[in-house]
Amino acid sequence: LGAALARRYRAGWELFLGGMGAFFLAQVGHLPFNSLLLMPWLRRVGLLGDQGAALLATAAAAGLSAGLFEETARMVLLRHALGDDRRMGRALMFGAGHGGLEAILLGALALYAFFQALALRQASLEAVLAPEQLPLVRQQLAAYWGLAWYAPLLGALERALALLVHLALTALVWRGLQGSALGWWTAAVLWHALVNATVLVVGARWGALAAEGALLALALMGVAGIRRLAGLAALDERAGPRLSSDPVLPGVEGEVEPAPQIEPLDDSRFVDLG
Repeated sequence: LGAALARRYRAGWELFLGGMGAFFLAQVGHLPFNSLLLMPWLRRVGLLGDQGAALLATAAAAGLSAGLFEETARMVLLRHALGDDRRMGRALMFGAGHGGLEAILLGALALYAFFQALALRQASLEAVLAPEQLPLVRQQLAAYWGLAWYAPLLGALERALALLVHLALTALVWRGLQGSALGWWTAAVLWHALVNATVLVVGARWGALAAEGALLALALMGVAGIRRLAGLAALDERAGPRLSSDPVLPGVEGEVEPAPQIEPLDDSRFVDLG
């Protein structure tokens, strides 16, 4: 995805790296907040669970937490990464890096789990594990190797769809950099929370396939949003630069056009009109 965006929009890879940095920075605050504050509080008030109202509360709180941390980091670093060149294609390159690092990390974890399961499958468990661990490990291995053939591919599909969501979220934040930043940032936080909460609730109630279907619908809505925002940006460009109280001479950055010199009325021959 990064290579395709770089070729199409002539966006540099420093933007991709900036997006990766935004995801990393967000998790530095997000993960400790969830484990040390949010989840213990939900457990204490009886709203942590995977059934009924507790599921809805857990999904909403976790989704909102992810949205707040990730969209704040996205806004701060995107503003810095884009600089004065705020074309939408460059922002999408940043979004690919944000979602790309998440995909890379989760893919690496999945690959590690595969090789671990493969090694244990071919090993004598009695020789490498303590006796009290044997029943649980055998159960986990049986479940892992008993998955349907398509089940491992659902993770790859989820990451591909999540990348589209990240592009849409980045487009929302990018639009905020053109003006009304708080409103667009709020929209990105709420959309992030909605996507996360929906996938979590649907997956818990109706299974992984239903969750991927819900994510597909939300990702396509995000793609439609990107197209809409691109259209608005094109209209803005055709409308020309916005007027400001301190007009700048075209092509001369930082130089303000001098005000015309007006002759004092007391010395003017037009004062006496009677």
